[in-house]
Amino acid sequence: MKCNNCGAEFPDNGQFCPKCGTPRSNNPQPDFGQQPNQQPGQQQGQQPNQQQPNQQQFNQQQNYQQNYQQGYQQQGGNYQYAGSGAGVGTAITERNIGLCILLSIITCGIYWLIWLYKVAQELNALYGKEDETPAMVLVYSIFSCGIYLIFWAYKSSEKVNEIRVRRGEAKNDLFCLLFPIFAFSPAVLGLIQDELNKNATVKASL
Repeated sequence: MKCNNCGAEFPDNGQFCPKCGTPRSNNPQPDFGQQPNQQPGQQQGQQPNQQQPNQQQFNQQQNYQQNYQQGYQQQGGNYQYAGSGAGVGTAITERNIGLCILLSIITCGIYWLIWLYKVAQELNALYGKEDETPAMVLVYSIFSCGIYLIFWAYKSSEKVNEIRVRRGEAKNDLFCLLFPIFAFSPAVLGLIQDELNKNATVKASL
């Protein structure tokens, strides 16, 4: 060990520098066991606040799954999609499917149009993406003599299957076939309403 004052070597058991008399206590030995700025409990060679790569990947996967599976979040007691668009914030209403079909028949289809508007609005809110507004669905269906309604029914079957997957259920491939075929039937709205009822936050409404 060398003296910091004059550079002379200290004797093995010497307490003072033999050349200048500087005490050995003024020449502390460096601690090679811990690196400078190393935090207590930190392993040598590990950067401060550095997570292991496997832990970072696990956290990223957890965040991705949580964001993917939750297309809507609970806000003030109502489940609302945490995204953007005109359908965001729409409460999902539970309806009696049999009564809706009966009213559609009794009113010669007038209530069916109202029901279609509500179903399109709430399906967009639950799915989390608004490809078309409910008003567009009504207008395009009327002016196209129902042709657009067939297209909307097919797109709705894809949305329903995606919602089922988010909830942990399997897709129903028959929806993609039955929805366009029976697009003009209240049964299609009934199938979509059944899916909405499973996620409803407002009970028993027409």
